[in-house]
Amino acid sequence: MRFFLVFSALVCLSLIPFLASCGSSGSSLGVGELLPPVSASVPTTLSSGSAAVSSRAVVHRSGREVSQLTTIKERFFTSGPTDFMNRVKSVDDRLKSLSGRNVETARTCVSEAAQAWEITGMPDKDGTMTGTFTMYFSCSETVSDNLTLYFGKKDGYSYVAELQIDDTGETPTIAVLGKVDDNSTVSEVWQIIINSADKVNGDNSKKRSAWLYVKGNSTTKTFEMASGATGTLATSPNEVEPFTGVGCGVRMNINETHVYTVGLYTDFNQSAGGDCSAADVPVCATATDLEDATTACDGVLDTFSDSTPALTWESLSTAVGGVERGYTKALAIISGTGIPTLTDFNTSAGEGN
Repeated sequence: MRFFLVFSALVCLSLIPFLASCGSSGSSLGVGELLPPVSASVPTTLSSGSAAVSSRAVVHRSGREVSQLTTIKERFFTSGPTDFMNRVKSVDDRLKSLSGRNVETARTCVSEAAQAWEITGMPDKDGTMTGTFTMYFSCSETVSDNLTLYFGKKDGYSYVAELQIDDTGETPTIAVLGKVDDNSTVSEVWQIIINSADKVNGDNSKKRSAWLYVKGNSTTKTFEMASGATGTLATSPNEVEPFTGVGCGVRMNINETHVYTVGLYTDFNQSAGGDCSAADVPVCATATDLEDATTACDGVLDTFSDSTPALTWESLSTAVGGVERGYTKALAIISGTGIPTLTDFNTSAGEGN
C-alpha cells in the first residue's frame, strides 16, 4: 500500500508540466464584480480620469465646470493614490485570478458555508458611529506578508475584503470592503485608510483615518458617495496624513441627468487656522458637463439612502480614550478583528482525506 502511494505521488509529479494540478478540477467562483455597477452609474465627466476606465475617451471640461466638482473629480476620479475605482478594479482582478485557479483545482473553502463578520460601530447616516456592516466569508487568501483577501457568497450576494497593513509607509494601510449582488448590478464599497505605524511613531495625536463609501446601481444608473478624513494640513513637519482634499466631509448623489454634492470641499487646515465648522455647501450640476444646474436637484437628489453615512471630520475625530474613534474602528477593521477562522484558499478539495 505504501509503495502504491509513493508511486502515485511520483506519477503526479511527473505530469505537472502537462497538468495544472493532480487534484480534481473545479468551477468558476461565480463572485460578482464590484466595479461594473460603479463605472456604469458614474458619468464620464467625472470618471474619465480614473485608471480603472482609462480606455474611455477623455472628457474635456467646458470651462464652466463647478469648482467643487472639479475638486472631487481630481481627488477621487483621477489616476493616483486616491483613485478608488482603480483600487476596486484591482480587487476584482485578484478575484478573477482566484476563480481561474479554482477552475484548475477545486478548493475546499469554496463549498464551505460562509460565516458572518459583523462590523459594528460603523459610521452611519446620522453622523454617529452606531452603524453595522455585515459580510460573509468562506475563504481566505494570504497574498503577501501584509495583504490578506477574504471572500464568500450568501443569499445572492458576494462579499470581499482586502486588508493590508504596512508598517513602513511604502504602501497604504488600508481596507477595501465590498458587497455586490451576483448579477453585478448593485455594489457597495468601503475604503478605509489609516496612517502607517512609522508615521504615527506611537503618537496618539497622529492616529488619523480617511473613510470613503460608495454605492452604485447599473440598472437605475444611480450612485451615492460619502467621504471624510481627519488628516490635518499644516506646515512641515506637522502634517498628519491621510488627506483626501475633502476631509471635512462631503456626500454625493447622482442620477442619469444630474450630480448633487453637499459638504465642505477642503481638509482641516491647521496652518491656515481653518477648521471644519463652516456651513455645508450644496452643489447641483448637469451630469453631461458638470455645469451649474441651480435648483434642479431639489427634491430629487438632495436626500440620501439610509446606507450612505454622513462622514465628517467631527464624527471621525471624536476622541475616545485619547484616540480618534475613526482611527480606532479603522484599525480594528484593517486588522481583521472578529473575522472567523476560515479555510485557506490553497487547500484543495479532498486534501487531507
